[in-house]
Amino acid sequence: PVAKPEDPAGALQGKNSSGTVGYTGPNPPRGGKPHRIRFTLFAIKNEIDYPAELRREALERMFANHIVAQCSIECKATVG
Repeated sequence: PVAKPEDPAGALQGKNSSGTVGYTGPNPPRGGKPHRIRFTLFAIKNEIDYPAELRREALERMFANHIVAQCSIECKATVG
C-alpha cells in the first residue's frame, strides 16, 4: 500500500487493474456498449498490512472479517 500526497491522513491505496497506484478513472472501450463501473468504499476496524500488488478479490477476502461499513455506487460509461 502507498500513501499519496492527496490522500487523507491514514488512507492508503493499492495497485489498480491498470497496474498503477490509486484511482485512474474509467476507461471503457471506444465505440463499445456501455461499460459498468462500480465504486466501493470499505471502512475497516483494523489496519491490515498487505502487499500493494494484491488483487481486489484477494484483498476483499483478507479484510472480510474487519469490515464495519461499506457503500457502493454503480454507473455506466461510454466513449464515442
